[in-house]
Amino acid sequence: MKTRPSPPLINRPYLLLGLAMGLAALISAALAWLYFEQQQTLEQATRRLESVRQVRIELAKGFLYASLGREAGDSPFHRDQGFALLRQASTSLDTTLSEIGDTGAAQAGEFHRSAERFETLLATWKQQESRQEVDLMVAYHNLEQQAVRADTLIRQQAHSLSESLRSRFQLASAAAIALLAAIITVVFFSLRARRRAELKEETLRARHARVIEGSDQGFWDWNLETRRFDVTPRFESMLGFAPGERDLSEENWSRYVHPDDLPPNMQSIEAHLNGLNPHHEAEIRCITKSGEWRWIHSRGKVVERDAKGRPLIMSGTHTDITDYKNLVEELDRHRNHLEERVAQRTSQIEELNRQLERRSAQAEAATRAKSIFLANMSHEIRTPMNAIIGLTRIMQREASSPRQGELLDKTGKAATHLLAIINDILDLSKVEAGKLDIEQIDFRLDELLESVGSQIGEKLRAKGLDYRVTTDAVPQRLVGDMTRLTQMLLNYLSNAIKFTEHGVITLSLHATQKKESGLLLRVEVSDTGIGLSAEQQARLFTAFEQADGSTTRKYGAPGSASPSTSTWPA
Repeated sequence: MKTRPSPPLINRPYLLLGLAMGLAALISAALAWLYFEQQQTLEQATRRLESVRQVRIELAKGFLYASLGREAGDSPFHRDQGFALLRQASTSLDTTLSEIGDTGAAQAGEFHRSAERFETLLATWKQQESRQEVDLMVAYHNLEQQAVRADTLIRQQAHSLSESLRSRFQLASAAAIALLAAIITVVFFSLRARRRAELKEETLRARHARVIEGSDQGFWDWNLETRRFDVTPRFESMLGFAPGERDLSEENWSRYVHPDDLPPNMQSIEAHLNGLNPHHEAEIRCITKSGEWRWIHSRGKVVERDAKGRPLIMSGTHTDITDYKNLVEELDRHRNHLEERVAQRTSQIEELNRQLERRSAQAEAATRAKSIFLANMSHEIRTPMNAIIGLTRIMQREASSPRQGELLDKTGKAATHLLAIINDILDLSKVEAGKLDIEQIDFRLDELLESVGSQIGEKLRAKGLDYRVTTDAVPQRLVGDMTRLTQMLLNYLSNAIKFTEHGVITLSLHATQKKESGLLLRVEVSDTGIGLSAEQQARLFTAFEQADGSTTRKYGAPGSASPSTSTWPA
C-alpha cells in the first residue's frame, strides 16, 4: 500500500529548465543594467571633462578679453565680456566639481576663491595703471592648475567607477555563468536520471507484461474515487469476450456474476476496505459469452491510499479455477467411493479375522489335544517299556546259551533306545502343552558332569574317542534344573558321539554374565566328526530334522532332541 507523494524537484527537469531560463533572464537584465550604468558613468565623465575643457577655454578667453580691454583704452565691451567669461567658467567648474562628491566640492570652493581673487586683481589692474603683471599671471596660472586638477580628478573618478563597474560586471558574469552551468548540469543529470528511470520503467513494464501473459491470469485495477474499473485482455478472454466488449462498470457486475456469489464477493471487498481482512478473496461463478458458468478465484487488496489513509486504488487478479473445482468434485466422488470400498473391505477383513481366530482356536485346541494325547500315551507306554527292559535283563542273566544272551542284549538295547525316544516325545509334548516346569534346586556342577560322563563313558570307549571337559572357573555350587541340564548335555554329547568316528569330543562351560539375580551359562560341545554346513545349522532346531536322508539311514534317530531343548524356558 502507498500514498501519492509529491515528486522531488530533481525529478521535474522541465520545471528546472524553466527556472533556469527565468534566472538567465534575470541575470541578463542585471548584466544589461550594469552595462547601462557603466555607459552612463562614461557619458557623465565625458560630459564633465568637456565641461572642464570649456572652463579652461572660457578662462583663457576671459583673461584675453580683460587684457585686451585694458590695452584698447579701457573698452567696456571687452572688459565686461572678459569678466562674464571668468564668472561663467567659475560657475560651470563649481557645478561640475560639485557633482563628483566632497572632494570635488572642496576643490570647487578653492577654485571659486581663486577666481574671485583673479577678478579682484583684474579690477585693480583696471583702476591703477601701474600693476604688477606677475601677480595677475600667477593668479591665472593657479586657476589653470586648478582646472587641470579638476580634469585629473574627473578622469580618476571616471576610471575608478569604470573599473568598479567592470569588476562587478565580470563578477556578475562569472556568477551567472557558474549558476547557469550548475543549473544546466542539474538539468542534464535530471534528464539523464529521468531517461534511465523511463528505461527502467519500460523494462519493468515489459517484464510485468510477460509475467501477466505467462501467468494466465486476469488483472484488474479499481479506482475508488472515479469508480473506474480497468482490466487486462486476459480478464475478458478467459470468459470468451474480446477486450473492451463488456461494460465493466460497478452497476453491471450483477450481469456477469452468479446471483448466489455476488453478495459474498461484495462482502469480502467491503470487509477489506474497512480493514477487517488483510485482502479480498472469494470464489465466484462468472458467465461466459456462450452462457456457461465458470469458477473464478478473485483476489485483491488496496495498493494506494491518500495522505489521510483513505483507499484510492484497489488491484487484484482473476484466475480460472473451473478445472480445479471439477477435479475436486471428482476426487470427492472417488473418495466417497473409496470410503465405501474400504468399509466393505474392512467388514470382510473383520469377518476373515473372526474366521481365522476361530480356526486358530480350533488349531490350538487340536494341538493341545495332541500334546495331551502324546503326554498320556508316553506315560502309558513308559510303564510297559520299563517292565520289558527289566524282564529282558533278568532273562539275560538266566540265559542258557550265548546266542540267547546276545539276542536278549539286543532286545534290551532296542527297548532302552525306544524308551529314550518316548522320553523325548514326552518332553516335546510337555513343551507344546505348556506343562514343562523348570525346577530350582541346589546341585554341584562337578557331580553333574561326573554323572554325565559315566552315562556316555561306555559309548566313548566303544568308539575309542577321547573326552575332555573345561569349566573355565564356573562356580561349582549352582541352583537350577539339574535334570534338564543333564538331559541337554546328554543330547548334545550323544549326537557328537554318534557323528564322530574318531578323535576328540570337548565339553566347555563358560559364565558369560554374572548378576545378583543369576548366572548365564554358555555350553559348547565340539567334536571332530562330519560337521554341519551353514544351511544345516539353520535347520538344527527343526523338529525331526536331520542333515540329510543318508544320516538317518546311517546313524538313525528322528532328531527330536535339539528342538525340544531349544524350546525349554530360560
